[in-house]
Amino acid sequence: MINVNLIEKIINRKFYNLNKREKKLARNILIKLYWKYDLSFREIAFLFKKDYDTIQQWFKRLNIKKRTHKEAILLKKEKMNVKNIPEEIKTQIIIYRKKQKKKTILSRNLILNKLSKNIAINVNTLYSYFFIRKINRQFISSEKIPKNLLKSLYTKYKLSLKEIGSLFGLGASKIRKRMQKYNIPRRTLSEALTKYPKRPFKIRTKEDLKFKSYLIGARCGDLYASSEEKRIICNVSSTHPAWEPLMKELFENYGYIKSYPFENRADQYAWNITAYLHETFDFLKAQLKFIPEWINKDKLLFISFLAGLVDTDGFITLNGKRPRLGISITNKSLLNSIKIILKIIDYHPTLTFKKNDESHFGEKRMWLLNLSRVHEVLSLIKILPLKHKEKANKKELILKYNGKELVRLWKILAENIAKESKEYQYLAKTLVTKRI
Repeated sequence: MINVNLIEKIINRKFYNLNKREKKLARNILIKLYWKYDLSFREIAFLFKKDYDTIQQWFKRLNIKKRTHKEAILLKKEKMNVKNIPEEIKTQIIIYRKKQKKKTILSRNLILNKLSKNIAINVNTLYSYFFIRKINRQFISSEKIPKNLLKSLYTKYKLSLKEIGSLFGLGASKIRKRMQKYNIPRRTLSEALTKYPKRPFKIRTKEDLKFKSYLIGARCGDLYASSEEKRIICNVSSTHPAWEPLMKELFENYGYIKSYPFENRADQYAWNITAYLHETFDFLKAQLKFIPEWINKDKLLFISFLAGLVDTDGFITLNGKRPRLGISITNKSLLNSIKIILKIIDYHPTLTFKKNDESHFGEKRMWLLNLSRVHEVLSLIKILPLKHKEKANKKELILKYNGKELVRLWKILAENIAKESKEYQYLAKTLVTKRI
């Protein structure tokens, strides 16, 4: 008799908290399931409502010998007998195997739908041929698959070896060997990992140059970028929901964007939003100490650059009834060069040392570039193409209202921003704690 519930309770606990008796009990039952009843790791994981990796770790910790690759292949080829499995787990295993069978059929049908009609007919003809030979326990050779068909599936339709194998009812290893014999070149690691297409960044118009200037400004702020296997990964972490639509606006036409919740260094639940971009975005890799010369020479490009920096690491606030615009970062040389250019175009910002607050974790000093003359603040934010929703809303209020009405509406906006941020953090906490 196998007590699945008991083992499930044991596996839910930390391994080092188990006593010798519990470890021995877990080891004996796992050995029975794996070696006597020929269950796979995935079937055992299904029984205990765990993932594959967890079961693998338990086998390692309990020093349970695993099947060799050859043994696993032979076991897979044989028709497993459900009758040998104990009654208390038989129903669950039958359900699991039926689900897997349906999943395989569904997956194959989905792949077939991507193919042209002629190729799909050729694939199904070969699948029937291999299937009949498999039933009759006859030798199956992948040489029946023509080179042109295999090359088309791999290069034109970008199918993986596993997906091609499922079309013919064969394993990925047979497809790999056949490709080697046909001298069909394999994809690079970067190409193989590319699940979503990435569009290259090209400069054709002045608007493209403005967009590049904005991105470089954002990179000097909270936007982070790095390279990995011929792609650029661009991400930002925030407790403010306005970042998700901003990242989509910036990068949706160029690559895949995903977001996930996590717990940050300030013990807050936040979100990481990541864009996977083409290597032509490599200009974002370096965080600049000075503004590039080509941006300096053009006022429109400089304004776009400044908008990117304000959207990521700047602030728009009220000092009483007076609006203020500022940027707070550790890069003093960059702020100093911005200050010089602003002075050239008739603005009078100040650059001061800022005492580190709780949100700053680094050892570097924070510096504050501040613009407080009302007419200058109004003049500058009017021409700044801000994209961050919260800052764009603040800009709209400042340009439209003044005096008591501005203060009243500002308070409402600030409360809404705080409420949205709180809800965003709560959602992150819920998903993290439930491990979704």
